[in-house]
Amino acid sequence: MELLKFKTTVTTAEAVAKVAPALNRLPAVVKWDIASETEPHVLSISGHELDPQQIENVFREAGFQAKLLRVLGIGGDDV
Repeated sequence: MELLKFKTTVTTAEAVAKVAPALNRLPAVVKWDIASETEPHVLSISGHELDPQQIENVFREAGFQAKLLRVLGIGGDDV
């Protein structure tokens, strides 16, 4: 299981709602969370064989930005 962290331009619940359907459709994703209320607005996403470019593309297609901050290997599915 991997845990990826991205800095995003998602700042509201409405913005989260715009990217949520696409994130939920990614088969490699197990769980995700966006801290839209606090700076920086970080996406934490866990899953198997995650593709950072694919996640960045999801945000770009929804009109937002996401930049990979770090990759962690973990044993569970917590974000």
